[in-house]
Amino acid sequence: MAALYAHTDAEGTLEHGQLLLDHLRAVAERACTFAEPVGAGVWAYWVGMLHDAGKASEDFQRRLRGDARPVDHATGGARLATQRYGGIGRLLAFPIVGHHGGMPNWRLLCEGGRTPLKMRLDETKDIPLFEAPYEQLVQLPSLEELAGAVPRCLVDPAICCQAERAFGLYMTEQMIFSSLVDADFLDTESVMSPDRAHARTSHPLSLAQLAALLDAYMDALSRSAGMNSSPVNKVRAEVLRQCKLAALAPSGLFSLEVPTGGGKTLAALSFALHHALHAGQKRVIIAIPFTSIVEQTASTLKRIFGPENVLEHHSTYDYERASHPNGSGDAIDDERALRERLLVQNWDAPVIVTTNVQLFESLFSNKPSRCRKNHNIADSVIILDEVQTLPDHLLKPTLAMLQTLCDCARATALLCTATQPNFDECWPFPSRPRAIVHDKEGDLFAPLMGRVAYETDRTECNPLSLGELVDMLVDEDRALCIVSSRGAARQVYEAMRERLGSERGLFHLSGLMIPEHRRQVIGDIRARLAEGLPCRVVSTQLIEAGVDVDFPVVFRETAGIDSIIQAAGRCNREGSLEGKGRVVVFACPEFGKRFVSKECDGIDGNTNKKGRADRTWLGQMRQLGLEVIDQARDGGFDAFGKEGVRRFFSRRYGVAGGFGKDGLDAPAIYRSIVGKRDGSDSAANEGTFSFEKYAADYRFITDEGRPIFVPWGEEGQVLLGRIESGEISADLQRALQCYTVAVPLWTFKDAYADHVRPIGPFNVLEDRSGAEHLYSEKLGLLASGDGEYDLLVI
Repeated sequence: MAALYAHTDAEGTLEHGQLLLDHLRAVAERACTFAEPVGAGVWAYWVGMLHDAGKASEDFQRRLRGDARPVDHATGGARLATQRYGGIGRLLAFPIVGHHGGMPNWRLLCEGGRTPLKMRLDETKDIPLFEAPYEQLVQLPSLEELAGAVPRCLVDPAICCQAERAFGLYMTEQMIFSSLVDADFLDTESVMSPDRAHARTSHPLSLAQLAALLDAYMDALSRSAGMNSSPVNKVRAEVLRQCKLAALAPSGLFSLEVPTGGGKTLAALSFALHHALHAGQKRVIIAIPFTSIVEQTASTLKRIFGPENVLEHHSTYDYERASHPNGSGDAIDDERALRERLLVQNWDAPVIVTTNVQLFESLFSNKPSRCRKNHNIADSVIILDEVQTLPDHLLKPTLAMLQTLCDCARATALLCTATQPNFDECWPFPSRPRAIVHDKEGDLFAPLMGRVAYETDRTECNPLSLGELVDMLVDEDRALCIVSSRGAARQVYEAMRERLGSERGLFHLSGLMIPEHRRQVIGDIRARLAEGLPCRVVSTQLIEAGVDVDFPVVFRETAGIDSIIQAAGRCNREGSLEGKGRVVVFACPEFGKRFVSKECDGIDGNTNKKGRADRTWLGQMRQLGLEVIDQARDGGFDAFGKEGVRRFFSRRYGVAGGFGKDGLDAPAIYRSIVGKRDGSDSAANEGTFSFEKYAADYRFITDEGRPIFVPWGEEGQVLLGRIESGEISADLQRALQCYTVAVPLWTFKDAYADHVRPIGPFNVLEDRSGAEHLYSEKLGLLASGDGEYDLLVI
């Protein structure tokens, strides 16, 4: 038999090409190792041995020798698996057939999507492809051998919930797919691009070394705080102590609820590193909802551990410059930039700082490039910061994935927040997170909770006029005003600028500003606060979570209880005021859409200024927040304490406001996978998963808007030049994210279409036809822009 090849060599010839059997074995062995944490090493091994079985065909071997005709080399291995192994073979077939184009649905045909697996198998069942030459190379196992090596989710007695077994099988399929595609990419790269394979090599510190560095850093902070110890620093020390103690517990689900300013981020990392050492886990993944917090957290960790030990992965990260907390950046060398680009493909690093979108959408994706990292999420400690921001419409499948990763993939998940959601009524499986920090006497967090006083007498029944709001803001030297829409932020800013007669010390922040612009403005704000200079800021919610600023007074437009508490975290953050900071919760009818509670003027329900009920998520959260505030006045409890938070989330995740329990699984992903209570109609029963549909439906942002590139500043002009030269590359697209604003499609058509120049796939704000006024140095992109909350979660 003539030699069978898998790939040509780097020059495109077979002179030093890779033999098919060598490739299959190399991929199978790697995939087996990668899938071991989910107990699916044997299945992954044979998926690896079968994934390129179709390359044994004469047609594919001719293609390697120069024949230009395309050849389907994936369906053959999938067909062989299903013919030999029945139901198990069907589970193996999904990753085999999808290892280049993505895992398909079993039967469901999506418009413009991949051909379903069943259809591909049916269409090729009578076509002789490759079996004889392939079976001369490989001796396949018996059905009994595969059946005796089923994944952990199906045999672990601790996983006794039928629904979790079903979801565990879905997660395991994702892990086998990830193991295959990463193994395939790595082996092919070693043959076709040896320089890239070499560049991927790094020698990061061990988790033990990283833990020692963090301990030393925290000890230094403690010694520094000891010279001027405050009640707040004592709370932070106790939180850290309890986190390190909890690290010795068995792996699983944990929760960490600490009020803003309690040192939650570094205490959680200390838990994660020490717990990973105790449990024998491989890495720590920190997932955060907002890119601004990702950048801030990653910069801090790079200072502690060294940049080579921290992988930062989000849409606005610039691989040519390393970001710093003050918004500046230092150029990095080409070798490190290339290594970081390669490592984001599979997250083979000890510490990863990323966004919730990157983490969860990868776990539910069907695309090889997106799923490649998933097997490295297994056997890790996952820190979820600001867990209350998980999207309601995807909450059920998201919580199910977290639970399954812990029970079936040797992972640990730590849910961190200042406002712990009440997940008890919607948690999909029997387990529940274990609390790390205990406040038995109820006084541990008193120094944090007592830093501010909430004022709630200027809400819907007694609202502020725009003029009154501006008067109150102007009376303060340092004040932060957080509103719920971009249009309102501009409205308040312009009214304040007119009243003050100057823009000096006055700042605006919203999602209509490109990320690079926002970073620079936040740096200016911090500098003025540090110098004690007058500083007044008007912002949307993007400043609420994780942006370390400290104002003596914060004005927060009515919102959900969790959002108001997050806003309060920007007030008297260090507890340095002689008295309490002020958090003024207010309503202003002059802000576009308004919402009126039932008690006000006899208006029934949640309405806007035209009297129509507002059913948006923002309107619902605002109404629930007002309900809790009203109940607190009558019931004598603290609307912003534990009882208020509990009531808010119980209503939010219960049947209130149209967000019933089905609304927590709006695309029906969870229901499709696990079926009904008796297990019927479960996609897991017969291995009939709809991978492509789940990936399409699992989207944190359902309408990502139309991106507009703004050639702002010197770097923006450089990027414009690259666009005009015709460049279309992944590196360019990542760099453009820092200079891009996303606007709703209708706004794009109405306000910007005539001022944008399409260049290839990019929409460039035209600066040569009098449209440069559309981007302001103070306000960002100008137009109506009165959208919902800014969600910086990509």
